[in-house]
Amino acid sequence: MNIQTVLVQFLERGMALQTFWGFYISVAAALIAFFGSSHRSKRMAVLASVIFVAFAWVNLAGMTEIWLQRKFLWGVLHTASANGFLTGALDKSIIPAMTDPSEPYPLTALRSFHAGADLLVFGAIWILTIWPPQTKKDGVPAKDAST
Repeated sequence: MNIQTVLVQFLERGMALQTFWGFYISVAAALIAFFGSSHRSKRMAVLASVIFVAFAWVNLAGMTEIWLQRKFLWGVLHTASANGFLTGALDKSIIPAMTDPSEPYPLTALRSFHAGADLLVFGAIWILTIWPPQTKKDGVPAKDAST
């Protein structure tokens, strides 16, 4: 495997991590929108909470694997650059310029941020479930918040 292949894999792993985040955000936004606009059932909230926790766990496991792969590839590129293993002029200038600013952040930061987002989504589900719906003066549920 040559250094260009390692660089391509490193960049692809970064895009894979972004794909996981995009999927996570889509699922979280859909859940919050569902509970914000539908009949608020505690049974549905329990079911959605259990499913969301399972989804978040699997999503974080996938992100962790990608992070580990990315950290390994960054180490290969960084070592090759630092030890003078790069041969071409293009390799000597481009690879450090691309890898040095894109060192993977600590794994604890990824896990902490994910857990914080999980708690926010979980909290939003339950706040929207428990919070009473708006009603008109005559006691009939409002269809629109502006009415």
